Amino acid sequence: ESQDVDPEIKLHSTLLGSQLYALKGDKKKSQDMLNIVSDTLSTYGEVSIEIEIEIINTLIAGGEQIAAQEKIKELTTRYKDDQLSLEKLDPLLLEPISEKGKKTLALVNKKGIDAYKNMEYDTAIDYFFRVEKRYPRYLGIKLNLVQAIIGRIRKEGINDDDVNRCLSIFSVVNRYITQDNSQFNRYRQLQDMLRAISSSK
Repeated sequence: ESQDVDPEIKLHSTLLGSQLYALKGDKKKSQDMLNIVSDTLSTYGEVSIEIEIEIINTLIAGGEQIAAQEKIKELTTRYKDDQLSLEKLDPLLLEPISEKGKKTLALVNKKGIDAYKNMEYDTAIDYFFRVEKRYPRYLGIKLNLVQAIIGRIRKEGINDDDVNRCLSIFSVVNRYITQDNSQFNRYRQLQDMLRAISSSK
């Protein structure tokens, strides 16, 4: 006797399908699949945090940044007393808000900064890269990574891989940063530094 597929598995696969269509540029099919999810949710009630996160990823894939941010805000409020759920939300946030996330970020970031101060740029890059992978939207760590790469360029000489890596990070930062962000001036300074290094090649 065949058992019904778990509704959350169906929801998950529909959301992944919607993301795929969005990435292919087929907005209509992507939206159609997202509508199926919305209809299901209206009868299904509460879903797991994993499904909620996948909905946010689908909104982001479809270019619905405002809706995604509203959903993130709603979830951080709803789960404010649930550390495990907040840990799962951390990678979607501009900086982690879970206790574990904040501690991890502070610890690894400090190790990276210490290595940078000692001119151990490869080690610093490794630490910052690890944090960046875990918290991909945290702009401060992206700029730390650029600063460490620029440090290596100044120490060891310029190479295209390092310059391109910095430019790639800048393009991501540019999507999220606003002029009132505390990191904005630093972002501009690092851009100027890289430009100056590149032009003196």
